[in-house]
Amino acid sequence: MAPSFDWKRRRREMALGGFLLLVATIFLYSRVGGTAAGGAGGDPVMVTGPPPAVAGAISKLSSVKIPGVLLERLTDPKAPYDPTQRNIFRYGNLPPPPPSPEEVARVEAAKRAAEEARQAAIREEMERQQKQQAEQELAKNQPPIDPATGLPVGMPPPPPPKPMPPPITLRYSGYLGSEQHKMAVLYSGDDMLLARAGDVVEKQFKVLDIGYDWVKIGYVDPQFADQYQKLRMGP
Repeated sequence: MAPSFDWKRRRREMALGGFLLLVATIFLYSRVGGTAAGGAGGDPVMVTGPPPAVAGAISKLSSVKIPGVLLERLTDPKAPYDPTQRNIFRYGNLPPPPPSPEEVARVEAAKRAAEEARQAAIREEMERQQKQQAEQELAKNQPPIDPATGLPVGMPPPPPPKPMPPPITLRYSGYLGSEQHKMAVLYSGDDMLLARAGDVVEKQFKVLDIGYDWVKIGYVDPQFADQYQKLRMGP
């Protein structure tokens, strides 16, 4: 590294040296001029050196160290330029370092996942549009709807739903008598009822068959003639 150069100090030293040289010149000129004006009667004066004041000033000048110019450094090889380092001729922040292979792999994986998600969204949107278009085409081919029935015009209304049979609330507790003459013991709430096969119970139920631990109960109403419920023995 080249030594630093103080221009202010250099200027002060040069001014001091010039002033001392001027003083020495004036002094020598006055001595030589005075000797010449004194005439030939005086002895010649031999000047062998500067006066003490001038000699002191000259000694001070000789102690000043003038930095040398390192001309030999001009032949040194140039340092390679690194664009990632700070440049004194460019303002702003340093550019970020190049990403590592792991970061590049993560970025590429994220890009692929985003592209796959985008393609999937495009496919779903196309399928939705195709389905909507098919529904619109189907609606165009359908006959108009009768607002009174909610059915296409000219279509007869469907038959009313089949009525549901009343729920059977009886409980079976067993039977009395022999195998050929069984009498079921039924309960309706807290009331005990005794009935044989074929008997009507509570005006709407009919005992169809009696087993060891079950009884088959049907309905008196003809529209429920094909329906029955088998009650198991219980409390």
